[in-house]
Amino acid sequence: MTLRLAARLAWLATGGGWLVWLALEDQTVVGPLLIALGAAAAGWLTSIARFEPAASGRRRRLIVLAIGLLVGAALTPLAAVLMLVKVSLHSHPVPDFETAQVWSVLARLPIWSVIGLLLSAAYLTATAAGVEAASRVEYNETDPPTEKRPVDHA
Repeated sequence: MTLRLAARLAWLATGGGWLVWLALEDQTVVGPLLIALGAAAAGWLTSIARFEPAASGRRRRLIVLAIGLLVGAALTPLAAVLMLVKVSLHSHPVPDFETAQVWSVLARLPIWSVIGLLLSAAYLTATAAGVEAASRVEYNETDPPTEKRPVDHA
């Protein structure tokens, strides 16, 4: 599966999850965090697919790490905005989310920033180790290459 296809599927799943969550009477922070996580994953995949092939070497690594940091940092403000949008759409006398819940989500910004950075570093490590290239091996080879070494009879 290509990164672009994975990004499109992630955006589709996130949008569907958001529509379902809007209809629910959910007052926990789990829903907005999961939807923001889906949007962050979709944004990360989209950004990697768009910007990574344009660079190589050190610049590629810096771009991928910056994408991870920015996407991780965007997760909690997005979750807070989702919470505020739901409060404004439902218009209950008592809001679905209290101010303390919104601030508790925003307080997690440094943690999610580091998580995004670490996931991008893991991606760089996996691609550098040849995981992506190893998945493209053809399995129908009839004669695998062999190396002949001299035999030592000592």
